[in-house]
Amino acid sequence: MDMQWAIDELKALGRMPDSTDCEPPEEIVGRYEELLARVTLPLTAEEVKVLMQTFPESTMYEVEWGILHLVESFAVSNPGYRQLIELCPSGEWRETMTIRYENWEKKKLI
Repeated sequence: MDMQWAIDELKALGRMPDSTDCEPPEEIVGRYEELLARVTLPLTAEEVKVLMQTFPESTMYEVEWGILHLVESFAVSNPGYRQLIELCPSGEWRETMTIRYENWEKKKLI
């Protein structure tokens, strides 16, 4: 199966710049937002791997939450999600995803 074109474009853009380090140009922020809005579900493991690599170190004007919601959609039906979290280059976001996943698993057991 081919990767979605929007994810290919995100891969080409690379990792989001961190807005705590610099102020990314408005057109860059808009491009990430636009591409994330065009990603459709369900995602493949390969697509999740690409999305994981786009997380900024900390934040990029809240755009990174769009990535989080997309990758978490994969977690619902894929036990391999925990290993995919480790591919995220941001320690802050790896920790956030791990905590959220563990909380989701606990709720699932109740």
